Amino acid sequence: MATQNTSNNQDFFNDLQRHSAIQDARISNLETKFEMFMQSMKDSNDKRDAEMRDRDNQRHAEIAELRNSIKEIYQATDAKVSKIESKIDSMSSHIQILAVTAVGGIIAAGIGIAAMVISALTKS
Repeated sequence: MATQNTSNNQDFFNDLQRHSAIQDARISNLETKFEMFMQSMKDSNDKRDAEMRDRDNQRHAEIAELRNSIKEIYQATDAKVSKIESKIDSMSSHIQILAVTAVGGIIAAGIGIAAMVISALTKS
């Protein structure tokens, strides 16, 4: 009977060892799958981060390009406005000259008429 107990204990111990080995293999398999999953998540996050950095860099480049375009538009507009202002200044000086000439002509005509009136009055 002692031999049978020892044999049963030995069988039980062997079953426990086999069961423990199976559980160890399962745990190892789960650990491997979990590590693969974590690596997959890390790779996915790294890829997403790289894509976001690329989009940010592209957006910054587009913004810089737009700013340069706006600066060029401002410069072109400023040049056109300066040109218009100089033309207006030139036109106003011509208008002033014409106004002075017209006033001078009116005064000369008045003097001429006055001279004719005086001449006509003095002849009689």
